[in-house]
Amino acid sequence: MSQHSRRQPRPLKPKDARKLDAIEALMAAGHWDEAHEELEAFTARNPKVVEGWIVTMDLAVETENAFLVWNASRHLMSLEPHAETHTYNAAMAAAQLGIPFAALVYINTYLERWPDGLYRQDAREFQEATAPLCDELLQQFPIAQGTDLEALRLFEEGQILVSYGRYKEGRQLSELAAQQLPDFPPPRNNLALSYTVEGRLDRALSLSQKVMKDYPDNIHARANTAQLLARLGRAGEAQPILDSLRDETPDAPDLWRKIMETFVHTGDDQAVIEIFERARKALGRQRDLEPMALHLAAVAYARSGEAGKAQKLWKSAIKEDPALDLARDNHFDSRLSPGQQNGAWYLPFHHWLPKVWIERLLRAFQQAARRGEDDIRRSMERVFQAFPGLEVGLGLQLKQGDPTGIETALHVTEYVPIPGLVEFALGQRGSDEHRMKAANLAVKHGLLDGGKSVTLYVAGESRQLLLLGFEIHDDYQPPDDLPDEALECLVAASNALYDDEPELALKWVEQGLALAPDHATLLNEKVVALVDLGRREEADALTRRNAKLHPDYLFARCAMARLYAREGKLDEAQEWLDTLMGRTRLSVSEFAAFALAQIGLLMMRGEVEAAMSWVDMLEGVDPDLVPPVMSGFNRLRKREDLSRLSPEEFAEELFGPDAPDILNRLSEKDEPADN
Repeated sequence: MSQHSRRQPRPLKPKDARKLDAIEALMAAGHWDEAHEELEAFTARNPKVVEGWIVTMDLAVETENAFLVWNASRHLMSLEPHAETHTYNAAMAAAQLGIPFAALVYINTYLERWPDGLYRQDAREFQEATAPLCDELLQQFPIAQGTDLEALRLFEEGQILVSYGRYKEGRQLSELAAQQLPDFPPPRNNLALSYTVEGRLDRALSLSQKVMKDYPDNIHARANTAQLLARLGRAGEAQPILDSLRDETPDAPDLWRKIMETFVHTGDDQAVIEIFERARKALGRQRDLEPMALHLAAVAYARSGEAGKAQKLWKSAIKEDPALDLARDNHFDSRLSPGQQNGAWYLPFHHWLPKVWIERLLRAFQQAARRGEDDIRRSMERVFQAFPGLEVGLGLQLKQGDPTGIETALHVTEYVPIPGLVEFALGQRGSDEHRMKAANLAVKHGLLDGGKSVTLYVAGESRQLLLLGFEIHDDYQPPDDLPDEALECLVAASNALYDDEPELALKWVEQGLALAPDHATLLNEKVVALVDLGRREEADALTRRNAKLHPDYLFARCAMARLYAREGKLDEAQEWLDTLMGRTRLSVSEFAAFALAQIGLLMMRGEVEAAMSWVDMLEGVDPDLVPPVMSGFNRLRKREDLSRLSPEEFAEELFGPDAPDILNRLSEKDEPADN
């Protein structure tokens, strides 16, 4: 009965047995995801090996994965056609997956072949419950009476396979179903969906438009067409379809949800709310709506400033479907502090950016990475040309994406500007860190003026910030020019400083310098240890020496700026910092050192507002890095006489009584190395 042709099982080879033993060991250790990945690869290479599907079934049962149970069962039905358990399991799993026609076909087959089988009683009860449900569904479908259930099974299973990423096989089944059900649009809608999730939006649009032409009243076909036009950057062409969908009053909850999703794609939050309210009235009760529809409405309300309604709807959606991670993750995000919130998102990352697009982007990065930024940019442009909709999809991440989507879009924007970058930087969506990065990338691409102040939102409030065009990253790597033993000394010294043991740190640094004389990072670590020990003159002398030996070493330049500022040589201090303004990529610790040196110098010049701008930038990069600065900054914001504060008073308010030590240590200290 399976769509697979009857095949002879392939004997288990010794190497295959060893592989399955290793997978079972992963399962025994609780490494389910890794075991699943290994099994997927094994069964793809060895579809005729029964044992591979048996182990898959074991994993599916342990992880309560109905799709894996169904998929393994239907393969085992082909390989072991006389084993009744496989057919029964396929029926039960199909019911769990919500494909009742497939479940009925499997249970009918079971009772026909094994009327006295082990599960005969349960099978008969299941058949008695499922047959009336299928009859009721058939009354709703515009198909000919007496349609073979096998065709409907193909339709349902094609849909399930596509939704689980099995595009090729799902498309094959949908094509068979379309041939057997020529007057039934859902199989052809499934075909369009398969091309959509595979990232072939232009092919999906062509097919959706054909279905819509043949069935102009079919809501799914119209909605799919409008969504695809929007994702291809052709939303204007979808307006007549959108106007017609606004007027629909369907009977089925899934159709209301489909219409809401369509307006999600066009970014029309008010239309999503309007349709949700109409659906509640039409269906009579909110609980008649799908949990996904409740989530979509919650996002629309949140994006429209009605947080209370959004919270209630997310709670309702989670109650109705505890597995709806979209609602749960949004609800959690909404309770974060303003500077940490992502902002509500309708759909997950993989909806907007199919796997094949991401894989192709990664290959482009990897292939061009060794040849420089220009090659990466050209590679990105070729990928955009190869996949219509990718550039629009990345831009949509900035408008309504989840955290992963925003990070992906910003990573691409490091090389190629994407639509909506400036709007995102100046808006309130995304975390402070994401918007700060977007603003600096906009400067890099010439979309915002560098060196000028702009209004950005930090911790939920608008502030004037200076944009420099830095790319801030956190992928710090220990110095690669240190011998292993010297690197161990550096790590030990850093740990000692962290534990407030400067004498021990100094001993470790001296050992490291004996192995790597005059190494910039070790010299910088020694400066910090000397400052902590109160040996300021020695520290200053070593700072001068480090800067002379390593004039391009950022931490040495920042330390020299601090030194000259203390001596009152403010212009000389500025010179040490000005050369760093041309850098485009800094680690978090490098930016902290640079920002704190600028703060100190500006305070001594009496330029209070400019100093606060740097504090804002530092807070946006990493608010946990310098808590004394953040605490002082919050105190300062409450002062009404801020402009009348002297530099000394400003420093005392900003850093508290430990101002000198905090500023010196944070501006001079390199990021600790780490094993």
